[in-house]
Amino acid sequence: MSLVKKIINRFNQKKFKVAILMMQKNEAELIDKWVDYHSYLFGSKNLYIFDNGSDDEKCIGSLNTSLDRGVNVDWSFNAKEDFEAKGDVLGNKIKELESLDKYDCFLLLDCDEFIGVYDKSNAISCEREDVFAELMAYSCDPSILMISNQFFNTPISENYFQPNKNRKCFFMKGSFK
Repeated sequence: MSLVKKIINRFNQKKFKVAILMMQKNEAELIDKWVDYHSYLFGSKNLYIFDNGSDDEKCIGSLNTSLDRGVNVDWSFNAKEDFEAKGDVLGNKIKELESLDKYDCFLLLDCDEFIGVYDKSNAISCEREDVFAELMAYSCDPSILMISNQFFNTPISENYFQPNKNRKCFFMKGSFK
């Protein structure tokens, strides 16, 4: 990518804001990695974690550290019923954020999900520029958008990613009802 293209892409990334929303409980093994990775991509202040009653001290410590880094951590949805109403909880937050006209895109993830895209050579990329380019390509789409598949991996093989057709939706500004 040329220097001029990189500069233009960085400028567009600053204008195009993405919110990541997640509900989790006791994800001690993944929460730090999830926060680090998505903070790199989108900035810590754009992460919204709803804790569903964690009682694991390591997880609670990680969430407190995340708070100190600027991540939005909400401890108020800590009952089993709140997890069962997860769609409503996250949906209400999207509506609130939309009313503030703060974001262009909303992604709903689990703690074991990390955003990546196919690059121009059809390889998996986790580079900020590639992720933003892919998301910005849909910025004017009023539809509910679908991530086409997920990749399962195994901790014993660093470079093994098995495609799976599980789909997830994401929303551009104005498309969430």
